[in-house]
Amino acid sequence: MRREIAEGLAGLDISDADRATIRAAVPLLERIMGEVGEDFRAHVRAGAGDTSTGRKIAALSEQLTDHWMQLLADGVDDAYARRITRLGITHRERGLSPKIYIRSYGWLAARLTAEVVRHRGVTPDLCAELVAAVLKVLFFDLDRKSTRL
Repeated sequence: MRREIAEGLAGLDISDADRATIRAAVPLLERIMGEVGEDFRAHVRAGAGDTSTGRKIAALSEQLTDHWMQLLADGVDDAYARRITRLGITHRERGLSPKIYIRSYGWLAARLTAEVVRHRGVTPDLCAELVAAVLKVLFFDLDRKSTRL
């Protein structure tokens, strides 16, 4: 798995500078993710409906937002590898299709980008670097999850 992770990081050109940009912005990202996470869970509940699958998706949405924040705060480490495997297995066992992942990541990427851009305390250059770094990490994570389905 370590080789796969290294290849994924290299394939998306996730650099030490990207990691440093994200680490420096963790307090901002935590504030944004708190609000975005609540909105994501509400979005999932509203779109999923009161069906068996809808309830499964809604229950997993909190785990997913917690996972995203841990990934941004802690980066890709051994805990990440265990978490991504556990999430992939759980989602597969509950019958969630890859399209649900893709839609979730698309929703999150759009919202995080919008909130970072709106934040007044971020210069345009830092904003561009942060958005690019976060998007790379989110797509890395989506790639890792897709191999676990």
